[in-house]
Amino acid sequence: MALKPNFFNAVGVAVLLYKAWAYFKNQGRLLSQWNYDVKGMRILNVTGSFMDLELSLDVINKSNINAIVTDIDLDVFVDGKLLGRAQSTDLFFFQPYGTTNIKIRFRTSSGNIYTAAKAALTGGVNMPIRLTGGMQLETLKGVYIPVPINFTQPLSYFIFD
Repeated sequence: MALKPNFFNAVGVAVLLYKAWAYFKNQGRLLSQWNYDVKGMRILNVTGSFMDLELSLDVINKSNINAIVTDIDLDVFVDGKLLGRAQSTDLFFFQPYGTTNIKIRFRTSSGNIYTAAKAALTGGVNMPIRLTGGMQLETLKGVYIPVPINFTQPLSYFIFD
């Protein structure tokens, strides 16, 4: 008689553990499906030798897990030529099912400004702007997941949005 309650308790615990495992597996899958949208680039400062720009990204967390993004490293290309590298080691906190705006500043030289301006004049508003690189996502303390970024849009997307 004592075996029956223990058997049903064991089955109940097994079902509970399976449901918890399935839930966390599904949340992990959602966490790996990041949506990000480049909102634009803004000119902050212009001198004779360099230009400071700010890159604005909206990152959407589709899962029910809090996350922290750090170590953002992006190369910004204009018409296939490197404009600059946007890097940030700041911590950005993401709420479950939320959208967070990330702003990263970077500096480019006057030679790169000249090349980008020349490409914009010849390519027009259809000139491609590409961001490549990635960021690190921390879901649990000490557990980091690399999130790759490869985003290409025409210049008109940044101007007329």
